Amino acid sequence: MYPLLETIRFEKREFYNLEAHQERVNRAFQEFWPKEHPIQLKDCLNIINEVNIKYRYKYRIVYDTQVKEVTVTPYRIRPIHSLQVIEAPELRYAHKKEDRNALKALFDQRGNCDDVLITQNGYLTDTYYCNLACWNGTQWLTPAKPLLPGTQRAKLIKEGSIVPRQIHQNDLIHFEKIMLFNAMIDPGELVLDTQQIKSID
Repeated sequence: MYPLLETIRFEKREFYNLEAHQERVNRAFQEFWPKEHPIQLKDCLNIINEVNIKYRYKYRIVYDTQVKEVTVTPYRIRPIHSLQVIEAPELRYAHKKEDRNALKALFDQRGNCDDVLITQNGYLTDTYYCNLACWNGTQWLTPAKPLLPGTQRAKLIKEGSIVPRQIHQNDLIHFEKIMLFNAMIDPGELVLDTQQIKSID
């Protein structure tokens, strides 16, 4: 399953939510390399001199017991207007792996939609790149058991902005909107009506 990776947002000369990323790295080391000292992300993140203050950048860090690669690229949110529900009961993705072939295979089944909404035994988990939350008219609920508990998700739960709940795809009729977010995408930047979710007939 190795190597692993972290994608960290850099914008306005600031790294976002770095503590949560480091905590995830620490958990990975505790599980896979308990005798090794975890890499320190802050030591890998050199601010690029030619950065444009108007842009958002993605720092991509590939690692196992050591840092293998650090790349920096400008980031733009990919528009998503529709989601195809895909059931994947056997998929496991508890750690952020560089190898995304299993997820890519699901993404390739999106048909005419822009992305996939992955379910396990009918319960919502994630999309291809994002965690999610559903708006029921009073609060945003996020799937209690995502494939990958993201750093942005952890931050929003801690703040009380989203609340973990089991959400079955049959319950989507009770929700108005679905919001997608990840380390690079803030809540509110990518929101769809639930009518834009297509189930497999």
